[in-house]
Amino acid sequence: IGQQMAKRAKALDMEILAYDPYIDDATIAAAGARRAASFEQLLAEADHISVHAPLTPETHGMFGIEQFRAMKPGAIFVNTA
Repeated sequence: IGQQMAKRAKALDMEILAYDPYIDDATIAAAGARRAASFEQLLAEADHISVHAPLTPETHGMFGIEQFRAMKPGAIFVNTA
């Protein structure tokens, strides 16, 4: 879902910043995105954050008050997970 979202956003001339520790650089680049060096960088730089992660023990609690506070002021958060 994230890769398809990135392709559509890129078609709207958006700059795509992606973070996924399980996706390789080539796949991210093929979606027209650039990789964030860290989750924290993504939070600090993104104007829009769209989450497409399944709920697993690893992703449970991925977003909490600290992550929302770390987001760029005025950023929009969409959870499609």
